[in-house]
Amino acid sequence: MISYTSDEATVQKARENFIKQGIIPAKGVHKKIISSWQRCREADLDSEMNILPPPELNEQTQRAQHLYKNSVCWLDILASTIMINELVEDLGMILIFFDYSGTANLIRCSRDVNDKLRKKNIVVGANCSEMLIGTNAAGLTLKTKKPAMVVGSEHYISALSEYASFAHYIDSGYYIFKIFMLVAPLKSFISSPNRLIKLSYILAEMYDFAFRLNNYRVKNDYDSAMKALQKNNYSNISGIMSIENHGVVVYSNEFALRAIGLNASQTIGFHLADICPPLKSVNTVLSTGQKITGQEVTLNNQSYLVDYFPYTDNGDVSSVFTVIRNRKDSASEATAQTSFSDLIGSSAAFNEAKFSALHAATSKYPILIVGESGTGKDLFAQSIHNASSRMLGHYIVINCAAIPHELMMSELFGYEEGSFTGAKKKGHIGKFESADGGTIFLDEIGELTMETQAALLRVLENKEVTRVGSNVPRKVDIRIISATNADIEKAVMEGRFRLDLFFRINTVQIELPPLRDRHADILPLAHHFLNEAAVSAGKRISGFSPQVEHLFLDYRWPGNIRELKNVVEHSVYQSASEYISLNDLPKNMSQRQLKTVENVSPDTLLHRIAMQKQLNKINCKEQILQLLLQYNGNKSKVAKQLGISRATLYKRLKEMGI
Repeated sequence: MISYTSDEATVQKARENFIKQGIIPAKGVHKKIISSWQRCREADLDSEMNILPPPELNEQTQRAQHLYKNSVCWLDILASTIMINELVEDLGMILIFFDYSGTANLIRCSRDVNDKLRKKNIVVGANCSEMLIGTNAAGLTLKTKKPAMVVGSEHYISALSEYASFAHYIDSGYYIFKIFMLVAPLKSFISSPNRLIKLSYILAEMYDFAFRLNNYRVKNDYDSAMKALQKNNYSNISGIMSIENHGVVVYSNEFALRAIGLNASQTIGFHLADICPPLKSVNTVLSTGQKITGQEVTLNNQSYLVDYFPYTDNGDVSSVFTVIRNRKDSASEATAQTSFSDLIGSSAAFNEAKFSALHAATSKYPILIVGESGTGKDLFAQSIHNASSRMLGHYIVINCAAIPHELMMSELFGYEEGSFTGAKKKGHIGKFESADGGTIFLDEIGELTMETQAALLRVLENKEVTRVGSNVPRKVDIRIISATNADIEKAVMEGRFRLDLFFRINTVQIELPPLRDRHADILPLAHHFLNEAAVSAGKRISGFSPQVEHLFLDYRWPGNIRELKNVVEHSVYQSASEYISLNDLPKNMSQRQLKTVENVSPDTLLHRIAMQKQLNKINCKEQILQLLLQYNGNKSKVAKQLGISRATLYKRLKEMGI
């Protein structure tokens, strides 16, 4: 998988020096980007171009539009199941398909973004050739047939510098859809780079699969298309049903069955409009052949959006694919922005926890994260979600200590109309149903009452929830991640936590070390928080004084990473100089430690800090050597475990003399 290891400010400066003076950057810019810049310069391409060359509409682009609009639209069906349109709208993304010559044949984006693109001539008919529009991801993929990423100032021309783009080669047999490119605003990419990179891979795989399904349609091989659809994992987020020409259900995945509240024996072979009247629009699509999208329906007191896509055979509608998806506003969800590669640390204790979590992310088992307050349990939970097959599903966070006990059951499991005084007229969907197809993070799980623990145990055992005031169980497909800073085994011994539930949630346990046991990570974390806080405050602060760094290394950090971040932010607010000094630190830090640091000579401080930085390198080297032995020298596997690219791994190996 491609990865981003550059710094936008560094690349921007390097680009300016290259364009104005022809200076080739020695570091900070990927070699393939530099090579592309050189080709653009040799071709005398205008780097300040703000508008792309005029598009060339031809018979091929018109054929692509016709194929897209009139074929059985597997692109739309699969995009609907993983809610691509919502992602495009929320993140301001652009999806572009190019043919074998680099001509854009299809562009998907929101209306507002489309208006902006038109002003730059980024429209159907535009060509991604490097010789026409400079360094860009699609142009690189066109040349190499391999995934490519170009971010911000890595683009050669100014018109593209506000975007980050990811291109993939699609080997589907359609010569008019050969390259897929995901384009995102640069700000969106910088805030969550790894999530967007992984999303581009998922979308490329999905679109490649969609075109292959279209090939089945060309061959009139409906059965093969259905088998391929069932084998691919695009159905844990939304419901998919196939309805034949007389309105009879011939296929339904688990999500759809849960949504309509029936099992397979009550659904397959029955007329959809009879067993589920809210979905009677399927009959309209069967008779007219016109698709319906975004229809709001209520199934079992929960709101959904439903899309109906007709499947034609020799001009006649032979079946309809029905996609049932959660409304974007039906789940009170948090945003899982953090990925494993965003986590900072190289200490042995941290890496052990990180590797355990990486391994656990690929499984389907419940996970229990334990650690003191402030050690980053929520960030690990987000990273696990984003590394799992559920990354496009909902990520919902419940702080078990923050919800009153009397409201916990209705909050987690929902309630029916009239269940209690003050209940909503139409009832209320619970967090577990909202998380269907995704992940639910139960923070401070040790605070649950015994009653709620019993209900949670039933969810884990039966994979179903029962709303308050109802006796009808509802199937759910969720991944549960729990966290606690308490001694939960002690709570079991004292009878405050169920032993059977403990065994259920503790299938995989990940223990996060306190910051005092991550000595090698203290200064890197402090400098990371310093950069963030300085940018936020609009101040230019270069670093910490040697006395402050010495104090940070000596301090016990009872509040762990959260306390370190708070101390740094406070110090940035207080500081009026280029370096954070002892006077800028909070007064509640140990005065005795402050005095001790003040009495240490500058040479001793600098020597200790240098030794610590050298120790960090040694720890990192030992970790890499250990992994190389573990994987028999396979550098791809080592890079994956470390959460870095192969190129970055080779760079570190060279620096360490390995």
